[in-house]
Amino acid sequence: MNKFAAFSLLLVLLAVIAPCISAACASEQKGNREKNMDGKLPFDPTTAKDITPAAFKDILKVYKTPESNSSMPTYTVRGSECLSLGTSFGGSGVYSVIAADVNHDGKQELVYACSWGSGMHRTNIGLVEVGKRLVEYRAPDALLFDDEDIKLLSDNGRVTVSVKGKPFADIVFSTNSQKNKSLVLKKLK
Repeated sequence: MNKFAAFSLLLVLLAVIAPCISAACASEQKGNREKNMDGKLPFDPTTAKDITPAAFKDILKVYKTPESNSSMPTYTVRGSECLSLGTSFGGSGVYSVIAADVNHDGKQELVYACSWGSGMHRTNIGLVEVGKRLVEYRAPDALLFDDEDIKLLSDNGRVTVSVKGKPFADIVFSTNSQKNKSLVLKKLK
């Protein structure tokens, strides 16, 4: 096969695969609202582990599914809503979940740490705002530490990520003047 033919074949493959990858990433990033067309959940709650924080026990459920591969999807379920949390590709998936009032509006948010990746695992911090709808936000920073070294702590209205027992970053959930919300990690000095 000459170089032109090989290059052309590569371009065709990229043209076919790129939209699929892009759609999958966008779906992961926005938080998947998953239910089958017949109204069933995409997992069996009787075999999943309930990791719901006590503050949310009567409001919603957080389930970590026992997948046979390294991807252990985690779902937040409230009534007919089902939201897929974090990234479930390699790693431990969602491994820490707490309830905290991150934006100081008097309502609890669901804050989680999610480990993912193949080879080099990374941890992302996410938040689910519990309102009329369940809405997921993720901090863009990836923490490159072992899962067991990262803890979520909530104390006196402050939510902190600690690494190896030392405060590392505060979790900040805010709304700008255009009413856009964002979740960021504010590194501590």
